[in-house]
Amino acid sequence: MSKVSTWDWVVIGGYFLFCISLGIWSKFRKQKKKEETAESYFLAGRSMQWWAVGGSLFASNIGSEHFIGLAGSGAAAGIGVVAYEWQASWILLLLGFLFVPVYLRSKIFTMPEYLKKRFQSKYMRAYMTVVSLLSYITTKISVDLYAGGVFMREAVGLNIYISSAVILAITALYTLLGGLTAVIYTDVLQCTIMILGAIALSVVGFREVGGIDELWRKYATAVGIPDSIRLAAKNLTTPATTIISTMASVSVATTAANITRGNVTDTSGCYGVDPNWNHMFRPYDDKEYPWIGLWFSLPVTGIWYWCTDQVIVQRTLGAKNIIHARSGTIFAGFLKILPMYIMVMPGMISRVLYQNDIACADPESCLRYCGNKYGCSNNAYPRLVLDILPTGAVGLMLAVMIAALMSSLSSAFNSSSTIFTVDIWKVFRPRASQREQLIVGRVVVICLVVVGLLWMPIVSSGNGGQLFKYLQTIQSYLAPPACAVFLLGMLWPRLTEAGALASMIFGLILGLTRLIMDVIYPQPHCGTIDDRPGFVKLHFMYYAIIIFCSCIVLMVTISFFTSPVPLDALGALTWPTLNNPRYRGSGATAEYVVNADSNMEMTNAHGAPGEEKIGMSFSSVVNSKAGLTSNEAALSPAELKRDREEELQEIREFENQTMLSKWGLRGLAIFLLCTLAFLWIYYR
Repeated sequence: MSKVSTWDWVVIGGYFLFCISLGIWSKFRKQKKKEETAESYFLAGRSMQWWAVGGSLFASNIGSEHFIGLAGSGAAAGIGVVAYEWQASWILLLLGFLFVPVYLRSKIFTMPEYLKKRFQSKYMRAYMTVVSLLSYITTKISVDLYAGGVFMREAVGLNIYISSAVILAITALYTLLGGLTAVIYTDVLQCTIMILGAIALSVVGFREVGGIDELWRKYATAVGIPDSIRLAAKNLTTPATTIISTMASVSVATTAANITRGNVTDTSGCYGVDPNWNHMFRPYDDKEYPWIGLWFSLPVTGIWYWCTDQVIVQRTLGAKNIIHARSGTIFAGFLKILPMYIMVMPGMISRVLYQNDIACADPESCLRYCGNKYGCSNNAYPRLVLDILPTGAVGLMLAVMIAALMSSLSSAFNSSSTIFTVDIWKVFRPRASQREQLIVGRVVVICLVVVGLLWMPIVSSGNGGQLFKYLQTIQSYLAPPACAVFLLGMLWPRLTEAGALASMIFGLILGLTRLIMDVIYPQPHCGTIDDRPGFVKLHFMYYAIIIFCSCIVLMVTISFFTSPVPLDALGALTWPTLNNPRYRGSGATAEYVVNADSNMEMTNAHGAPGEEKIGMSFSSVVNSKAGLTSNEAALSPAELKRDREEELQEIREFENQTMLSKWGLRGLAIFLLCTLAFLWIYYR
């Protein structure tokens, strides 16, 4: 493997210094005249413009596991994996046009906070908070860290834990210093570097392979030669190139026959080219990307990830207004088209250029090259970077990989600290000052660094070749209940707390049951007979559809037999009540009642304190039913009228879009959808 030169290290070091400087600058540039608040730290003061929102959405999603995983899947199975990226493009439009208006109007910080307001339930908020934090630790922080460590190990030979610790420390440093503003500014920088660097690598790669037509022709026959055959060829009088060429043709023919016949007892069929490698629409029983799963399951996991996940949604919550939020999601949707050409196809190029290594032909050959007898496709992108780029450019691409890792980690750090501070700390410390909230948020980041490092051995003990598929499988088990609750909760005000909570618990049980069964009955490796129960054999995409439909039926049924939240208390929380006055004290939480009672005790020296408490609690309930909080009830009629008029003005400003901006956004959204339709048809 190529050595990283001194100039490459200079490029990497310069990039690190620039990132840290940018994070520090973003923190202090606005603090000269304005004190830092929780809103400025967690939501960038709600002042980010469309290009920053869109770039941050893309960069927060594209981590090192995407470069390694998408390129590896491209090398192993062709273009089908890009379905995850292209489905995300139109789901981002749902985020901008369906979800963001509700989030911005309700002025929420976190997704658990939205559920708490929507259903007036502390249990919904607690459920979402715990699941979100566990998800960040197990499927975001640790996995990103492991993938980045694998790349650094392959590239420069550094110990995986040492390189991961250094990257973690630098990422945590500028996240601690600058909050979401620093994260978004560094996201934009890293997004630019990722795209430009990956495009440069793709251009060089296509030139090496002879263009896209040659890639299509050569990939179909890109099968490595077993080490045993190459060694035997050296001892024969016939020219080695003739023998190897002949054996390669035989190997390709045998592989195709084995796959066609479904022969799972012969490992020679495990290392060949997928017969559907050049198709986006695949048979319903395809083991990787069945078309039914792509069009009915991926939208479920996509809505969960792009529209309800704190890491992603927090980018849009920091937007300046609804126009910039929607423009940012459209921009990110166009960026999600790129992975086909800057990640998936470079992985295919790597298979063509390094057939004996990336497309190793048998377990022994694979074990010799990458230490994994089941395949070496995950080495496709690092191998391409190290072998075809010149000195200096290798350092730039290593910086791109580190940028992707740091972007994903920093987003998870900031969003996790926001969830903990807003949804856990403030529950126990409702009167916590702005400074206290900031300190707690930064301490959480430090704790996440430690937990991430401690969790790495658990991640690394799994099959590294199945990392990307593992992530998609876990998401398919966790996503359906949350997707169903958020989607139906926004569109149907009649949905009740009992229906939503029962659905989420039921869906979680179904997901964990399948996950446990997957552990008990692991998927057999290629070349062995699959004797698992039929329930476990069911494709994870189909299982996600079953969970989603079951959750919808359950929550609708229970909602018809339980009492819903009054419409007066759902202002700005659902689409039918989007322009209703915002209900500031959803649920009239206990701390407000207690505070009001205490004030009544102190201001009224006559009468029994117990009687005053009973009367105040009763009035608080009455005010809650009328759409008033305890604090609003204490306002004079003139003050209350002025307060409501200010919110009506806010609603008018919220929808104050010029005809040009409104139709311009719609036109761009339609153009994005047409582009996606063309690509799906072209690569069908």
